[in-house]
Amino acid sequence: LKMMSHWRLERLAADLSGLASDLVLLVGAQDSIVPPATAELLRLRLRRARLTLVPGRGHLLHEEDAAACLPAFALI
Repeated sequence: LKMMSHWRLERLAADLSGLASDLVLLVGAQDSIVPPATAELLRLRLRRARLTLVPGRGHLLHEEDAAACLPAFALI
């Protein structure tokens, strides 16, 4: 967390609208670190993004339930 406290994301945020590739945002519905509402805001900013919520999972979705992540790869 200490490392992330120094991240400056303003430039990334400014450049997001220029992202030309498809993006799947895979989010645990109970994520309290990056809430689904934040992921939805990101999806709205990106023309080619798709948001997939996984019920009952949190921030470490890929560790909590790796099998639940597999269907999202079919969307890419």
